[in-house]
Amino acid sequence: MKLRLNLSHVDLGHRFGIGRSTVSRIFLHVIDVMYVRIKPLDFWPEREHLRESMPLTFRIYSGKGVTVIIDCFEIFLERSSNLSARASTWSSYEHNNTVKYLIGITPQGVISYISEGWGEGQ
Repeated sequence: MKLRLNLSHVDLGHRFGIGRSTVSRIFLHVIDVMYVRIKPLDFWPEREHLRESMPLTFRIYSGKGVTVIIDCFEIFLERSSNLSARASTWSSYEHNNTVKYLIGITPQGVISYISEGWGEGQ
């Protein structure tokens, strides 16, 4: 619910009858579990396989040299009471606390890489 609806920890705590700190611990645990489960899916396909299965749009506009599309995305965080954590996750671009991830996607739409999360202040 947190990732899909971006509900606050206070809201989730109220909905489930638990404290804000419990919601925060559960959320961090779920993120860690997701990382452990998704990380083994990282792979770099063979260049020849990519060329053979590349969508026509990529062939027309980018040639056959595209291996991966790289992008970054940010997940908004609740403001931490810990000043060090707050400073390490502050995004001057978003004007909020965030964790950033680097992601690689093949031209076929397969996620081939996800970095560990990092804060702008790290």
